[in-house]
Amino acid sequence: MEEQYEAEIQQLCEEIAMLEAEKENYEREVSLHYGQYLHSMLGVMVEDDLRNKQDIAKLMDEIEKMEKNLARQIRLNKINLTGCCTKTIEKSKTKVVQQYQLTGHCYHVSFNVDFIITEEQEDDTLMRKVTNLNVVVDGQDFTDISSLLSRVEETNSLLLLFKTLESFSENCEHRSKTFQHFKVRQVS
Repeated sequence: MEEQYEAEIQQLCEEIAMLEAEKENYEREVSLHYGQYLHSMLGVMVEDDLRNKQDIAKLMDEIEKMEKNLARQIRLNKINLTGCCTKTIEKSKTKVVQQYQLTGHCYHVSFNVDFIITEEQEDDTLMRKVTNLNVVVDGQDFTDISSLLSRVEETNSLLLLFKTLESFSENCEHRSKTFQHFKVRQVS
């Protein structure tokens, strides 16, 4: 029963991440009413999936904490996920293999990430392993990052990917602002 709840929680967390990314993209355009509508729709989806009212209250508290954490993470690292697709490839009592596809942007750098996560339960230990990491960064001026992305794909390191994206995007943003500064000064 716990495994079922954990799987449902994981799925809801992914849906929340996707909804938060959409909310962040349209935050300037979305009114307070629309934000409340999304939150109430999320509550309806949770109620449909869970039968026990106590579990719903716990789950809503967890969701609220995750939403706050996600918003804080977006503010801190500027990585905004705009899409998340999950496909379960294999599922048993001790092993779950899922394929993920993430889309998003960091500053003005857009990216697509495909990877597989294998979760294996051994005794009381849950082990997760990332494989088949494939990263695509959109834009013609991003040849500088290709060697870094090759290293990320070789090591299957999602942490290294997001750190690389953040620092590279921030540097691109600084270069762009510097270029604009000197361009304006040259015209003056």
